[in-house]
Amino acid sequence: MLARARSRASDHPGGGGGGNTDTGTAGKINPVTDTMDQFKAQADQYQAQLDEITAKLALLDNTSQAYRDELQKEIPIYQQQQDQYHQANEALRNLEATHKLTKSQLDELNITLAQNSTHWEELQKKINDVNVEIQKSQWDEINNHIKNFDTEIKNAKSNVDNLDKVLKDYGDTTLPGYNDVMQQSIAANQNYIKTIQDKISYLEQEANQVGLTSEAYQNLKDQLVQTMTEELEAQETLQVTLLQNQITQFDNEKKASDDYYDNLIKQQEDAIKNFDQQIQAQSELDALNEKEQELQNAMADTRYTYITATGEQEYTYNRVKVAELQQEYQKELDTYNNNQIKDAMQQELDNLQDNKNKEDQVYQDKVQSVQNEISQVKAKYDLGIANLQAFANQENVTLTQLVQYWNNTANSIIAAAQRIATAEASISAGGAGGAGAAGGGEDQPRGEDRSARTDPACRCGQARSEGQEGFC
Repeated sequence: MLARARSRASDHPGGGGGGNTDTGTAGKINPVTDTMDQFKAQADQYQAQLDEITAKLALLDNTSQAYRDELQKEIPIYQQQQDQYHQANEALRNLEATHKLTKSQLDELNITLAQNSTHWEELQKKINDVNVEIQKSQWDEINNHIKNFDTEIKNAKSNVDNLDKVLKDYGDTTLPGYNDVMQQSIAANQNYIKTIQDKISYLEQEANQVGLTSEAYQNLKDQLVQTMTEELEAQETLQVTLLQNQITQFDNEKKASDDYYDNLIKQQEDAIKNFDQQIQAQSELDALNEKEQELQNAMADTRYTYITATGEQEYTYNRVKVAELQQEYQKELDTYNNNQIKDAMQQELDNLQDNKNKEDQVYQDKVQSVQNEISQVKAKYDLGIANLQAFANQENVTLTQLVQYWNNTANSIIAAAQRIATAEASISAGGAGGAGAAGGGEDQPRGEDRSARTDPACRCGQARSEGQEGFC
């Protein structure tokens, strides 16, 4: 925006005093007018400099540093003009001692002294106005930057929200492309945080500005607190999202594991069922054969006398009965063997079910662990936000103190939350089983980069001690 035209009065000593201009005696120089005329040439120079500045200001953006630099040049000129009025009044007062003034000249002198004092005060008001205009220009520039940052933050947040909607629309997290969108969502969250951090860095830099009005100073402070809070909330959302993504991976692993064991269990159940059918069919065949044999035995029964190969008659045990007993024994033996096979098959089925139950318990434990970590992360960020706002609301807290507090504490809570997420990722990776261990399913990506910040060090550049958690 170009500066608006600035009207200026040609306000300088010289050109005679006001009021009575009676020279007293015709042809004689009026001492009052003569004294004021001595300052006219220099006053014209000052006015020319001011006119030149006014012309430059009309071409400049009134929120730019160049604009403020030109405004600043006016102040020493106004001060020099004030010095001129002061010197002029000193010279006028000396006239009473060095000249014999008529009454009209004395009246003129007093009027001129009063006018010069008024002009001096008007110049002081102009100096004050310039300072106010510089302050306004300074804040307007800061505010324009804030609006630009806010637009970037809004766009980044909109991208995050859009990707969140895409993820929700998937429904089934095992569908192709889900992990790619999840990684895009994580990157979008990190970019969202970076835009907030950029705004904070700018506000921290502007906190060192001098000459801000009390209103602008408070606005800047409010912006800092609001943006710092926004970053902590965004960091919390990212950390929780990363941990919830772990649960999503556990869900996918459990689904693959359940599918794997359910398939094996069904195969084993089918095998047992088929084996039972085979046993039943064999039992029916054996019964038919037994009846056939009974008929043959009945037809061949010669009753218990046996003739040897030499023709001798031999009395012996009931060979038929023995044969029947032998047959019954063999059937019992076959039944025993079948039961052994079926028991082994049933044991395999029971083992599969037990393994599935164990996998389910591992899944439940891992999910519960991550949910506990999510609660801890939320608690740390909520406490951090509450502490930040409580500190900022203390009476007489300066921008410098607020920035120092942020630099000393912000990374502490973020690093603590990241350690929670990193530890959970390590635990999850170490306890991974399920489909991968069972030999089924597809490996899910693990160990995403959980660092939301580009640098893990504190903003103040000092490392945090390992045991230090939460806000200082």
